[in-house]
Amino acid sequence: MENLSKRYRWLFIPPNAFKFSESFQGPLDLLLYLIKKQNFDILDIPISQITSQYLQYIDQIKSENLELAGEYLLMAGILIDIKTRMLLPKVAPLNSGDDELGEDPRAELAKQLLEYEKFKTVALEVDKMPRIGREWFLVQAHSEIKKEKEDIPITPALLSLALQEALKEGVLIEAHAISKEQLSVREFMSTLLKLVKEKGQISFCYIPIVNHPNKKSKFIVAFLAMLELARQG
Repeated sequence: MENLSKRYRWLFIPPNAFKFSESFQGPLDLLLYLIKKQNFDILDIPISQITSQYLQYIDQIKSENLELAGEYLLMAGILIDIKTRMLLPKVAPLNSGDDELGEDPRAELAKQLLEYEKFKTVALEVDKMPRIGREWFLVQAHSEIKKEKEDIPITPALLSLALQEALKEGVLIEAHAISKEQLSVREFMSTLLKLVKEKGQISFCYIPIVNHPNKKSKFIVAFLAMLELARQG
């Protein structure tokens, strides 16, 4: 519509023409409606017939004392101008063949209508999409259900980190006197399982038998017991 407006900027539009008709979203929308209703080809518009129908619509709006937007009046002038040029005999430009009779006066209008039709189709498809606040709404309620504590999976990396922390924080003193002590990994496994059942969860660094002084052998056996429990799941 902008290109057409520049071409026909000499047309006079009354200063009191402000509002668009509520039935259509502008003159191109009205023209497209008239063309589609009668199954006309946009690239071959029967300009005389369409102009007559368009002017009848303008007269109807005026007869109902409705204010008409200036763009509608501008389009009326454009249609009349195109109709006039279509009635004039076609003269081929100098130094040209017989088949070159100049540009079709309807070409620019047809281009504008095709572009408008494309954007209108896209707009209708977008309008069909669900929208927040129209077809569906965001839930504002807060759930009171408390999530259960998830079991932290034991991985080799976590076990390695626990061993490093225990070595840093635990008091490990090498004994000068070596005495043979019978230690069982299976017994330590039972002890660890008992502690877990009593306290829910435990940290390897704070197991009493691990931090006991002069019990490095128990520390190692306890760690092996934990590894075996992790392996068995």
